Amino acid sequence: ASRVRIVRQLLTESLLLAGAGCVGGLLTGWLGMRALVSMSPDALAELAEARMDGTTLLVTAGLAALTGIIVGLLGTFQAARFSANDALKAGAVSASQSRRQRRLRSVLVVSEMAVSTVLLVGATLLIRSILHLQTVDPGFDTSRLYAVQVPLRREYPTTLARQAFLADVTARMRRVSGVEGLTISTAVPPWRSFLLGALQVEGEPLPPAGTTSFIDYNRIEPDYFRFMGIRLVEGSTITDASKAAAQVVVNAGFAKKYWPRGSALGRRIRVVYNGQGDWMTIVGVVGNALTSGLMDEASQPMMYLAAIDSYEPAVLVRVA
Repeated sequence: ASRVRIVRQLLTESLLLAGAGCVGGLLTGWLGMRALVSMSPDALAELAEARMDGTTLLVTAGLAALTGIIVGLLGTFQAARFSANDALKAGAVSASQSRRQRRLRSVLVVSEMAVSTVLLVGATLLIRSILHLQTVDPGFDTSRLYAVQVPLRREYPTTLARQAFLADVTARMRRVSGVEGLTISTAVPPWRSFLLGALQVEGEPLPPAGTTSFIDYNRIEPDYFRFMGIRLVEGSTITDASKAAAQVVVNAGFAKKYWPRGSALGRRIRVVYNGQGDWMTIVGVVGNALTSGLMDEASQPMMYLAAIDSYEPAVLVRVA
């Protein structure tokens, strides 16, 4: 056979294999996509719109053709390095494959198997994680819950202006058909807010100068826990939102960490920064909730303060 026919033969075989792989990959991808859509939770209804369109088919076919051509040309170059006459004389295996080439080919095969195993294990763990996250109890009611972040720093520079704007907006939102209720907070799931400083419990020495840590907190309205469905463990919610009252509610993880054998009610705490910080009195303990995301620890200590003022409050809305 002429060299042209050999090249054509190798390209034809390579393209046929690439085409078969393309069809198999598309079929497997389509079946996998349908399986994921069928297992999707009700909260991800938009996932049902996932589909394979013309662009996907064209890109896949183009990649398969390019792969077939490249692999076919590599085979052609490999065949051109050896003489068929010499191969017949010395034996096809010994003439076309040296020990070094066989070793390289074995390394490539083992590498492909290792990479395939890693991908298979990773995909399995990902599916298990997704199924686990669907069954995790976040500690609050997520059904029909939406949030709108409202930046007010520039348009409303004063506290009175921000409070008036929020009062007007929330009053108008409550009149919208289908709105069952709403509340205001500074952090909405899965975001978090934190104070920079050192936590001091009354009766303990002042933390050393320069001691800092991230202390999770959320500024809320008094009806926040009822609205979110976070249960009250002991005490009460914030009854006086004034700065003078300095009331604070902590989660069960916070109370267990600092008072494992006693009650947290009536205790005073403060966040110290540069030696300064106002004392706050704990008036209630609520259940742990994954308000910072399902990947965090529900028992992570959390403080809930009164929503006196905020530059970027969030309005949480529950619809019918």
